[in-house]
Amino acid sequence: MVYFSASNLGFYPKEWKTDGTYTKESWPSDAVLLSGWMADIFWKKNPPQGKILGADGNVPAWVDPPPKEEMTTAEVENARRRAYADPITGSDRMFSEASRMQIMGEDGYDVARAQAISRFEEIQAQYPWPSK
Repeated sequence: MVYFSASNLGFYPKEWKTDGTYTKESWPSDAVLLSGWMADIFWKKNPPQGKILGADGNVPAWVDPPPKEEMTTAEVENARRRAYADPITGSDRMFSEASRMQIMGEDGYDVARAQAISRFEEIQAQYPWPSK
């Protein structure tokens, strides 16, 4: 048998209430004893895909995670700069390669440049400007 506290989204085995793990003062005041079937669904279980543990009133529930906070302009700028400069996947490397190919008179620099532009646009889409 297990208790659930909605205020801290914690589970507490029944024994902890009496074995000295918790005192009367430290035991969560909102802890409720779960039925066996409810404990089987939530206690020591991973949430379904796209859900997190939450509470519905005083009992556990699988809920949607809170929306991600939007990045600030400075955070977007920093994330984009890191992505552009990545030595493996960054668009800066790709632009440099396309420029080198063009300067050296190598064929295919226009394809390389188009790939660099495409990667640059992917990075901008991945890190959009904040709407605020």
